[in-house]
Amino acid sequence: MPTKKIYTVTELNNSAKNILEEKFPSLWVQGEISRFTLHSSGHMYFTLKDSSCAVDSVMFRRENIKLDFSPGQGVEVLVKGRLSLFAPQGRYQLVVEEMKEKGTGELEEKFRKLKEKLFKEGLFDEKHKKKIPAVPRLIGIVTSPTGAAVRDILNVIKRRFSNVDLIIYPSRVQGSLAAGDITRGIEVLNSRYPEMDAMIVGRGGGSIEDLWPFNEESVARAVFNSKIPVISAVGHEIDFTICDFTSDMRAPTPSAAAELVVKNKEDLLRRVSRLERSMVDSVRGKIKLVSSSCRNAFDSAVLTRPFKIIEERIQQADYLEEKLTTVLKHGMEIRTHRLNTLAGTFKSLSPRKTLERGYSITYILPEKKPVKSSSSARRGQRMETVLASGVVISEITATEKEK
Repeated sequence: MPTKKIYTVTELNNSAKNILEEKFPSLWVQGEISRFTLHSSGHMYFTLKDSSCAVDSVMFRRENIKLDFSPGQGVEVLVKGRLSLFAPQGRYQLVVEEMKEKGTGELEEKFRKLKEKLFKEGLFDEKHKKKIPAVPRLIGIVTSPTGAAVRDILNVIKRRFSNVDLIIYPSRVQGSLAAGDITRGIEVLNSRYPEMDAMIVGRGGGSIEDLWPFNEESVARAVFNSKIPVISAVGHEIDFTICDFTSDMRAPTPSAAAELVVKNKEDLLRRVSRLERSMVDSVRGKIKLVSSSCRNAFDSAVLTRPFKIIEERIQQADYLEEKLTTVLKHGMEIRTHRLNTLAGTFKSLSPRKTLERGYSITYILPEKKPVKSSSSARRGQRMETVLASGVVISEITATEKEK
């Protein structure tokens, strides 16, 4: 039986490295940059991907200082390099020697277009944002049940406010089926638990491809249409998704989402204690004020000498009655004098007084029209002359004009 060769891990990786470098010493590859990192050493580490696959890549400083553009997330590039294997980690990678810019990546362009579309529809408007309750009793979580995100959320909530109830909807958060899972999770929690106070939707960090389900239109609209306030907690602080813009609140990380949705129980208890002390002090102050008022009332003359108060009021009423009588009497005297004066004046000006002084009034009969001039009288008319005492009836025999 032939002896089998047994490789060490180092020998295996070095052998694979030699095979790759011999088979692919130089090649051109087109793809989109993702998970881009510029190391402090000046080397560039990134993933080169297309719609279905990705390959780890590195471009050392001695090569990238020759570039006439700045590579970054979502940029489509054409690179020349060689295949290799980083033996210490057994990681297959593309060592890039040349790079040419091809334009914005497909996913970045798709993200931009959807963001612009939903913005125009008003899905990002602040007026649609719902408030997160200060002390929620029931919180929903839509995420992977096995990921680090859910463990972080549960740990934070348990530490800060363990009394809150949690409902986890297990969902895929990566891959082509994830968007459907997330959408259903949001809809199911709204349907079954309308009394739910808040909902966390998210996952841990990753590349743009990993986070892409949270950029799908179905997820964005489910978040916007949710009656339950939604906190978006996708990726790291530098990651932004469409879900962040349509949610009621964005948290930079899942842990931060848990801190935002529940207050620290100890802080709340201290606040309640302060409010309790303040309320007790306020009530005591009110009681002290009322007690003082009662003591003042008990010591007042109304209670200690009620009959004296009544006697004073009676005396005051008598004084006011006497004063009113005097004022009325004086007023009547003044008005009586005025009336007598006016009566004397009217009497002296009356027609009868005039007649008594030798004057008379003549009327034409039968109209009894006063005669003011000779022209108003004609011969043959009868006249009535009123004297101070009696009446004279006469007939006009002649008239004579004033000379």
